[in-house]
Amino acid sequence: MSGLDDLEILFVVSSFLFQSILIVHFALRKWHFDYVMRYGWIVYGLSLPAAIVSMLLLLNGKTWSFWLGGVVYLVWAVYGFAVEYIKKIQWRNPIR
Repeated sequence: MSGLDDLEILFVVSSFLFQSILIVHFALRKWHFDYVMRYGWIVYGLSLPAAIVSMLLLLNGKTWSFWLGGVVYLVWAVYGFAVEYIKKIQWRNPIR
């Protein structure tokens, strides 16, 4: 990764890490749904480190394309956690 500063390297490594975790999580949902219900809160919780990385990138003057992903992940996680764990809305199997 020549020519990249430390923050760009942090961005690349964290992006691959978070994206890999999300891919595995959503792939396992199809075959092991009980996994999602048991460990889904961890995937929501990983938005906090992503938001911290985004904040570091924002405060150090990186463009929006570097820091926006962590912010969107945090917004999605707060909403998903509230719907799933706090309000306990049965959105996966809605009443018809």
